[in-house]
Amino acid sequence: MIESLVAYRDASIPPLINLDVTDLKRLQGIRQREIDGLHNSDAGQKLTKAGNSLRELKHRQMLSEKLQDLRVYVEGMKWAAQARRTLGTTAAITSEYNKLFKELVTEKFRALFEEILSRFECNMRVTVETKGYKGETVRHIVLHNDKFGRDYALEQILSDGEKRAVAIADFLAELTLDENSNGVILDDPVTSLDERWKNTLARHLVELAKLRQVIIFTHDLAFLYHVKSNSEELDVDVVTHWIQREDGQPGFVYQNNSPVCEKDYKSANIARELYSKAKVLAPAEQQAVLQQGFGALRTSYEALIIFDLFNGVVGRFEEAISFGRLEGVCVDKRLVEKIIQRMEAISRYIDAHLHSDTFARAKPSLDTLREEIEAFETIRKQQQLAKKDEHAT
Repeated sequence: MIESLVAYRDASIPPLINLDVTDLKRLQGIRQREIDGLHNSDAGQKLTKAGNSLRELKHRQMLSEKLQDLRVYVEGMKWAAQARRTLGTTAAITSEYNKLFKELVTEKFRALFEEILSRFECNMRVTVETKGYKGETVRHIVLHNDKFGRDYALEQILSDGEKRAVAIADFLAELTLDENSNGVILDDPVTSLDERWKNTLARHLVELAKLRQVIIFTHDLAFLYHVKSNSEELDVDVVTHWIQREDGQPGFVYQNNSPVCEKDYKSANIARELYSKAKVLAPAEQQAVLQQGFGALRTSYEALIIFDLFNGVVGRFEEAISFGRLEGVCVDKRLVEKIIQRMEAISRYIDAHLHSDTFARAKPSLDTLREEIEAFETIRKQQQLAKKDEHAT
């Protein structure tokens, strides 16, 4: 037909091919049945069934590997039970056990317990006693009888803070004597403790960290400050991480960042490190790191205000004001205005503030973070020069 149109002449057109589509219809029917079967099947149930079957097979394999050890253990327990019935009284065993326990454990434990408790400066007449029962020894913390006319329970005499101090002293004494313990994890250990006791506990834990790894979870920023200060004084490495809930999900960790790390943010080095890290990441991961970079830069501005403008006169977790540092205070109104502008600018790129529903939150970018880092460093240099000039005059 195309040739006829091009040549402007009639041409005979061959008949159309007679295509048999029976096979295609048959294949189409097979595929449609497969699709219908997938729609009607419950893949979740099949996966669950397969997972249960796999778990049972693994458990059978583990049992077959440990079967002989289990048989030996059960036979040993049977023999021990028979021996108890045959021996009758265990008084002799208990007596000997108590003697050895007192020589090897109790006296050391009591001395260490009272030493730790004395560091809390607690005028609490408590001590440790042991009592044997059927070959075992139970440890009790009791009040001295010479202090009270008759027996009282600890909870009837001691405050919540004192009870917490006693419990911590007991725990630390046991931990110190346990040579097989390589680490300790504490979750909010300073509940009900006053500031003096918080510092005492922080000091003890830092000393303990010279021998064991110590991991502390806490909401108490003052206690965290004491841990950091004592770590610096005793030359013990300490790393702090910020953990928070985001979008209803817990466990988001911001490494090497916390409200008591302000000295680490005197420069913009941490923000620059995050900037370098973000440069090599994919866009989806890059945004989160950039937000951390802006957050770190905001913390650097806070450190600039505390240590450069106000010369550390007022520390966020210090009890006293350093009057002697007032002489080094240097506040340039023009630089203050610049700091306020830059703080407001970078706050748009982090999730630390409530944002209006009317305006979408600004999207952080590498270029913006670099520019803000350079602006911070310029302001910091100007502040240092202003401070030098003021003292020179």
